[in-house]
Amino acid sequence: MEALKKNKPKFILSFIIAILVIICVYSLCTYKGNDKNTGFPKIGAGFKNHMTNSANSKNTPSSNSKKVTTNNIKKDSRTNSQNHSRADIGGPPDSQDSSGSKSTMQGPPGSQGSPNFKNNIKRSHGGPPGMMGGFSNSDNKYSPYVIAYALAFFVLSILGYLAIVKKKIKISTENSGFILASFLIIGFLFRIIVGLLITGYSSDIGLYKQWASSAAKNFASVYKSTGSIDYPPVYIYVLFIIGKIASTSLGSYYTLLIKLPSIIADIASAYFVYKLSKKYFSFEKSFVLTLFFLFNPAILINSALWGQADSFFTLLIIFAVYFMSENKIILSSVFFALSVLMKPQGIIFLPLVLFWYIRNRDLKAILKSIASGILTAIIVILPFSIVNGNITWIFKLYTREVSEYPYASNNAYNLYNLIGANNVKDSNTMFIFSYHTWGMIFIVLITVFSGILFLKSKSKRVATLAALIQVVGVFNLSVGMHERYMFAAVLISILAYIYFKNNKILIISLLLSFINYANMHSVLFNQMSMRNNSSTPIWTVFISLLNIITFAYLIKVSFDLCIKKNTTA
Repeated sequence: MEALKKNKPKFILSFIIAILVIICVYSLCTYKGNDKNTGFPKIGAGFKNHMTNSANSKNTPSSNSKKVTTNNIKKDSRTNSQNHSRADIGGPPDSQDSSGSKSTMQGPPGSQGSPNFKNNIKRSHGGPPGMMGGFSNSDNKYSPYVIAYALAFFVLSILGYLAIVKKKIKISTENSGFILASFLIIGFLFRIIVGLLITGYSSDIGLYKQWASSAAKNFASVYKSTGSIDYPPVYIYVLFIIGKIASTSLGSYYTLLIKLPSIIADIASAYFVYKLSKKYFSFEKSFVLTLFFLFNPAILINSALWGQADSFFTLLIIFAVYFMSENKIILSSVFFALSVLMKPQGIIFLPLVLFWYIRNRDLKAILKSIASGILTAIIVILPFSIVNGNITWIFKLYTREVSEYPYASNNAYNLYNLIGANNVKDSNTMFIFSYHTWGMIFIVLITVFSGILFLKSKSKRVATLAALIQVVGVFNLSVGMHERYMFAAVLISILAYIYFKNNKILIISLLLSFINYANMHSVLFNQMSMRNNSSTPIWTVFISLLNIITFAYLIKVSFDLCIKKNTTA
């Protein structure tokens, strides 16, 4: 009896895992997704009807300024229904390859291999039910359940925070290894089940499938043969593996395979949180922090529901910031290079490397850092550069991405959304300057503040707060932001809390989790509300204002810790 009582946590966790395994196996066996090796989901009747109807009309509310025929979609202008495409600096580029010339992809107009097909699958917020590019009606029904889960999580997080502050949480460390492993397994199985249940954003997943299949067939030539690719090369390596796996009998689970890298990155990040926090906190606090990240709805909605790659990108960023905080600048440079070569948003964090150089003034370390970053970049892009004949293709890719969607805000709950400038051209004037000019001014100011913080602080861990200021500040005040561009802030804020041990940072992390979740949920489930209207919805106003206030609070807390009090954490 004593042994049973002693091992009660093991029995309970084992029972939960067994139940989840049964549900997971059942879900895999009964899965009926559209995951054949065609690379794209089937286009539903709603989409076909929309195209047919649009062909006989000119500017309807759902098509705006696009003329649609059953065989071809000609892009006359980038309208509100197109503004939120899957690309990270806008959307899939026009039918060009990485060299800037027209794509030579084969296939009839509107087919999988053609440039027009790529344009056809762009997201259309406000499109008719069943239209390809967003969630289907069958997925929308899960929105209330996701909201309920999120509310429960945030309530429990607040209670957990209060328990941590009052030191009322006591967990036996006797089975700590088993408990941690069990919850990581539970987090993984839960994501698999949700990933099978909810299809995700069909245009994003559809493009990832096309890229994965193309990379698996001809890896080095993928940028030439697939004109829709607008990601730098790092994630193409991952998609190459996914494409190879999907070409086997596992191809029927293509959508889940697309989600799998981010799901694995979630679990790896959670384990990283535990291992690092265990050096500075008790098991109880480390365990609670791990659960806070592992079951965070802002993390879950991006990877397991949406099917995006931000978790993988964030893991690269967190390693870069971590190694910088540990004064391992060579490893940090490698991961910074990888992050930039995965998503252009990695450029947001590059000023930290310069700040480290100025602060440490170690010429030998600086030269090694530069060399390691350049070498990493060369290794990553070399296979594609050989096929393209030169290295300039990568610069053209970035240039094309940056100019793709010039809007003040692309459904990001920030300053520009708050003032009603969502999906408004960034060339429009706000007071004296254009939105774009204001955005550049704010980027400079944010970077200058981060630099002052970095150089004035006595703490070698200041890189975490500087990175957090960069991502939250740029998201709030720069133009062209999408709803997912602040995703990395959740994990970075947890890293900053671990190092500085300040409860105010934990509050910021909770607020950033809520803001990220609310923004992504609104876009993912409520596409109709994201169109550019004359008035901004009250929910958007509230979250946008909360985001700006949170950023201001982050500035104050960072200033107090790194300059006013100048902690040596």
